[in-house]
Amino acid sequence: MSADERRQTAYIYFKRYPSFSDMERFGTDVEKYLKKNAIKNLIVDFRDNGGGDFFVGLTLAWKLVLVDSIDWDHGVYTLIGGRTFSASMSNAAQYRQILNAKLVGEPTGGNPVGYQDMDQFSLPNSDWVITYSKRNYRFQETYTEGVQPDVLIKQDWQSYKKGIDRPLEWILGDIKSRM
Repeated sequence: MSADERRQTAYIYFKRYPSFSDMERFGTDVEKYLKKNAIKNLIVDFRDNGGGDFFVGLTLAWKLVLVDSIDWDHGVYTLIGGRTFSASMSNAAQYRQILNAKLVGEPTGGNPVGYQDMDQFSLPNSDWVITYSKRNYRFQETYTEGVQPDVLIKQDWQSYKKGIDRPLEWILGDIKSRM
């Protein structure tokens, strides 16, 4: 986690899912920091997250909702993109609902309506491992190609080459306009 205390903004780069116990510790540390510094704006970045256990992501959300200084009407943003899959796609959709997060970026790589929760078994004679998805989830009412952002901002090659993160720049501009 990093923070810009002048803008009263914290950024969480959520690249991979830790264990429940590690997330509980991290979530508690984040909660304390946000409260101590009266952080109003929160950015959670799921763009490079291939998935894990979405209940771990809900553990973080549980800690975040305890922070009264956050602007729950306009100050929570979730960055998403084509490499946001599985549990991170699920958590992005859930954060939109339970944290009132504005989703910014490009559509997720994972679909919000469909089968998830991988399981596996080995074939008895060949020992080949077979994987399959075992549960059908509906993280939104209608089927779409990925979770659609509230604010669509495509990352173009020229900006990327120059180190410009257009979706993040949009969020920081939105925060600045409310200061």
